[in-house]
Amino acid sequence: MSNQPLSTVRIGGIKATIWENEDDKGIARYNTTITRTYLDQNKEWQENNSFSLDDLPRLRLATEQAFTQIHERIAERHHDKSNNQEEPDASEDPAPAATKQGRGKKSFTEKVDAERAKASGAAK
Repeated sequence: MSNQPLSTVRIGGIKATIWENEDDKGIARYNTTITRTYLDQNKEWQENNSFSLDDLPRLRLATEQAFTQIHERIAERHHDKSNNQEEPDASEDPAPAATKQGRGKKSFTEKVDAERAKASGAAK
């Protein structure tokens, strides 16, 4: 991974910068830095991590978009990893793929939907 951000979301003066790093096991980890940009009295751009009441709707939109982009990246990496693996030998595990998926684990989409439902329920 590089020192360059994976992506930057801008909503008005709010900026969410997404960073992707791999841990020592090769697992991708994601962080997001959130800042507010503004022009100071000398007409120079500054960044701050303090947000006013008027910033909060834009902050929410920026974090939702960052959340979506991160989860799309995770799905993309998972898909790339799955495509790069060799097909398993059918004799190794006789259980059909549908049975393997039905072992009580949630799909990626189900996990994201559950997180969004939980977040929207907490906001009410």
